[in-house]
Amino acid sequence: MSTMPEPHRALDCDGAFARLFDFLDKELDAATESALLAHVQHCRSCFDQAEFERRFKAAVAESRSAQRCPDALRQRVIALLGPQREAT
Repeated sequence: MSTMPEPHRALDCDGAFARLFDFLDKELDAATESALLAHVQHCRSCFDQAEFERRFKAAVAESRSAQRCPDALRQRVIALLGPQREAT
């Protein structure tokens, strides 16, 4: 039995949630993405969850790129790891 929906079959809330993270990572095939979008557009609860997860993922990505260590520290760490890198 396949866990992926057929193109003509709608997803329920459990199915939409199970595929939500793959959707946000753009890892779904076109038929599954279409079924998930159709469900989320008509289900307020799933829309709210999808929007929360999308915003959370964007905030995490933004915070990672915004926090950069100073170049002097980066160079010290690289210098300290140099001998260990060569040993492996």
